[in-house]
Amino acid sequence: MGTWPEIRAGIATVIFGANDPHPDAGGGADILRRAGINVVGGVESDAVRQQNAAFFHAIENTTPFVALKLAMSLDAQIASAPGTRTKITSAEADREVHRLRSGYDAVMIGSNTARVDDPILTVRHAPQSIRPPVRIVLDSNASLSPGSALLSSVNEGPVWVVCGSGASVHKVEDLERAGARPIVLHTAKGRPPITAVLERLRAEGISSIFCEGGSTVAGALLKADAVQRIYAFIAPILLGPGGVPAFPAASPLKSGVWRTSRIAQLGNDALLMVDRVYWTD
Repeated sequence: MGTWPEIRAGIATVIFGANDPHPDAGGGADILRRAGINVVGGVESDAVRQQNAAFFHAIENTTPFVALKLAMSLDAQIASAPGTRTKITSAEADREVHRLRSGYDAVMIGSNTARVDDPILTVRHAPQSIRPPVRIVLDSNASLSPGSALLSSVNEGPVWVVCGSGASVHKVEDLERAGARPIVLHTAKGRPPITAVLERLRAEGISSIFCEGGSTVAGALLKADAVQRIYAFIAPILLGPGGVPAFPAASPLKSGVWRTSRIAQLGNDALLMVDRVYWTD
């Protein structure tokens, strides 16, 4: 009992915000109380949980904390036409995206974004974290090109490709030879359900995901109620008819479940960050 620093220091009162939900934690408050220390817990507990939402979510759920990033026009479009790479936001917004990437375990996109934009998804315009985020592609048919920017840069960070069981064995082997790690999910047919994908990624040690996928991935995540945070980067432009909407076939966000956490100007763009409400006041 005497090995605890609070006890050795003769501290009279310890105040903490929220209980640690990790299964290996717990019991510390009782140890301190038995040593004669006054312990006050649950002070601003809901606010503490909101501030550390990714940590609490990953410990208490079977899926990672998912943050959805979308760069869109004023008319909520993410591209001028289907299959067309469209630059929307400014260099200042791009730098913020890189900073945000560095704070997540993984960066995730869909196969269509990988094909159209051919992104590299590394952290280049911000300080790098201790380990680079895992770059994940949701690619049910294992169609990612071996010559893609992702597979050409496997030395800069891991690349995982989540495939369906119907994917060609030869294509899966090609991904392995290119340095990627294929994760094959056994499904009845077609695209693996997004919830099953997230549960597998959590089982593989991914606690938080920064999703930069297009409207299909965004729609699937929102429809499955699997998003905990949204970063909406909004540029003062209109793409007009024929554009790709940011939220097709997605369940609407429920009033009262989301709260605006941050509003910022980045160059000529605006960032609106909204979070799920974890507190009860």
